[in-house]
Amino acid sequence: MAYVADSSRTPAPSFPPGAASAGLRAVRRLASADRDQGGALARGDGSLGAERPLSGPSEGSSGPSGGPALGIYTGTAAIVAPQGSQRSASVDENRQKMQGVRRERYRLLDAVRKIYPKERTAACMYCMVPNTEVILHRHKETGKAFYSGLMTCGSVWLCPVCSSKISERRRNELSLAIEQAHQKGWKVYLLTLTVPHGLGDDLKPMLNKLKKAWRRMGKNRDGQKVQTAVGQQGYVRAFEVTDGQNGFHPHFHALLFLDTDLTPEQVKALYSPLWRRHCAAVGLPEPSEAHGCRVDGGEKAAQYVSKWGLPEEMTKSHQKKAKKGDSMWDLLRKWADNRDARAVVRFKLFYEAFKGERQLVWSPKVRELLRLGEELTDEQLAQEQTEAASVVVKLEPEDWCMLRKLGMPLDLLDLAETRPERVPDFLRRLRAMRMEVGLDFEPSG
Repeated sequence: MAYVADSSRTPAPSFPPGAASAGLRAVRRLASADRDQGGALARGDGSLGAERPLSGPSEGSSGPSGGPALGIYTGTAAIVAPQGSQRSASVDENRQKMQGVRRERYRLLDAVRKIYPKERTAACMYCMVPNTEVILHRHKETGKAFYSGLMTCGSVWLCPVCSSKISERRRNELSLAIEQAHQKGWKVYLLTLTVPHGLGDDLKPMLNKLKKAWRRMGKNRDGQKVQTAVGQQGYVRAFEVTDGQNGFHPHFHALLFLDTDLTPEQVKALYSPLWRRHCAAVGLPEPSEAHGCRVDGGEKAAQYVSKWGLPEEMTKSHQKKAKKGDSMWDLLRKWADNRDARAVVRFKLFYEAFKGERQLVWSPKVRELLRLGEELTDEQLAQEQTEAASVVVKLEPEDWCMLRKLGMPLDLLDLAETRPERVPDFLRRLRAMRMEVGLDFEPSG
């Protein structure tokens, strides 16, 4: 039966009686043969004997269900090392490392699909955009491979894949903001604000009170006097939370753009009592003088920005964890690894509190002063494709269904990065094998 695009579903494989197991075994033998001839379709352990849920649910699972159609065009966000005919060991190691990072992000995305099967994220990088081809691209300079024609969710709080792409692009913008500020002769200080917390704290109300305290601090007369005293031209603010033995630990990080000669210690002396006073005014526990407010100089601000877009929790191995509590991705990883019941509850609390929140908040007019242009939304950043990439191959709908069925979309990306010339031949043989064993695909639902 011919494939028919549907706005809310992706095609599910439909096998003639008795053909499924034989067909899948035949295709896996094909993949193994390609691997033995130098292809890159194998995992690090060389195994392709079982279906892997790296880019979609395994056999027998329903996949995304009930989620709205996204209609968004984009690719993945992984970055890989340049390729060459005489690659050094270090380049190969870096490429393999980044491919491993990509697999980890997609593994966590699979976990999100199981936790939130009806959210938009369930369809992210899994469902095809209706009436659009799925195309495999390869960046001409970096050698990074990615797909277009797949739906994306643009969720920075729930999707490990979109979050990585969005955060990296915002990091680049933060770096540009610091550069522009320095050209103006301004200083850029890193302001960190926190409040006491405990196990009984409810994250969503705490978040709302923290935002209220921040707004009061900026709009009240005493706050405006402090801004004038420190020569504040603007700020950009991020809100971060970790989960530890004492519960959720929320804190603000803000880059302050200052036209001043004051030292970080002098700026802290002005900000600290202001923060403590307004936290108490909105019903938060009053922060301590020692730990409630911290101001670091330009070097620390630059270090923060350099790491912010490449969060450690997204690139570290399964064994590593955050030094001070668990990030949201740590919690998700605990559930994905061990089905940790507490971790998934905390992860849901985190997501429900942050859903709809902006990742960064810029003060009025500061983007104009720094000549940064109009700010793009998370969804726009997730959709944007600026890579100078060439087309490796255009996939038929049945190709994508087969790759997804076998858990091999990431394997094909690896192959496109290491041996792109082999991709068309592999797909031709894949299609021939599919027809030979009588595998067919029908739209589900």
